[in-house]
Amino acid sequence: MTELIEIKEKYGDLFVDSRVVARSLEIEHESILRLLKIEEIGVSRFEIGKPKSPKGGRPEKYALLSERQALILLTFVQNTESAKQAKIKLVDSFLEMRNILKNKKESKNIRNRFTSVLQNHGYTK
Repeated sequence: MTELIEIKEKYGDLFVDSRVVARSLEIEHESILRLLKIEEIGVSRFEIGKPKSPKGGRPEKYALLSERQALILLTFVQNTESAKQAKIKLVDSFLEMRNILKNKKESKNIRNRFTSVLQNHGYTK
C-alpha cells in the first residue's frame, strides 16, 4: 500500500491541510490558495501556521480542506503523473481515516454496552 496523506479530524469532520495537498501534488502552495478562490470549492477554513524558519518570520496561511473541497480542488489540477498518484493517495487517505474513525466508534459502543451489562448485574466499581 502506498503511503497515505495525513487526514485530521477537527470540528467533528475530516480535513486535509492545503500545504500537504500542494506537496503531494508537487505544486506550489500559492497555486492551491489561488484555486481555493474558485466558487465551486466553497468557503475554506483558513488557519495560520507557525513560521517556516526557526528564527521566526511571517506566519503561513493555509486552508483546512474538507473531503468534498479537496476532491473538487483535485479536478482543477492538471493530470501529471505525480498528480494522478497524489489524487489516488488523497482519496485512499480519506477512506482509510473514515474506516479508522468508524472502527473506533464501534469499539467504544461495544465497551459502553459491556460496561452497562456489568453494571446491570451488580459488577460496579
